[in-house]
Amino acid sequence: MDQLGTFLRQAVYLLPQRHELRESLALALWEKAVGESLAKRTKPLRLHRTTLIVITSSEPWKRELHHLRTEIARKLNECAGFRLIHDLEFRVDSNFVIPPAATNQVSPETKREPLDLPTEAIPDQTLRNSFRAAASSYLNRGR
Repeated sequence: MDQLGTFLRQAVYLLPQRHELRESLALALWEKAVGESLAKRTKPLRLHRTTLIVITSSEPWKRELHHLRTEIARKLNECAGFRLIHDLEFRVDSNFVIPPAATNQVSPETKREPLDLPTEAIPDQTLRNSFRAAASSYLNRGR
């Protein structure tokens, strides 16, 4: 699979005018760039010029992702090996369903040492749980 990825990156780089190749690469690299957990909560739709359009299930997720768009774009471009996209646009699609397993996933690190975080202000339960898991994982990393 790594050889195919290398080939696709080289092909896209050599043929920068081929929008279809650039779009296919951006869609294919999405999960690698954002991670499995976030990939289950989002779906890249298409590449409009240099902006990747991504759907999610709710406004709270859209807002959170909007704040992370620079970091996500950096990781996506890093995975591509060149500047594939310049920006991300997030849209809410009420028909987009998050798989049940993704809504309550907690990493083994978080289970090992949960932290009491003041997250009551986050109204969306799924987003609140995901934030707690991510924050706990991050804060427990250095221990």
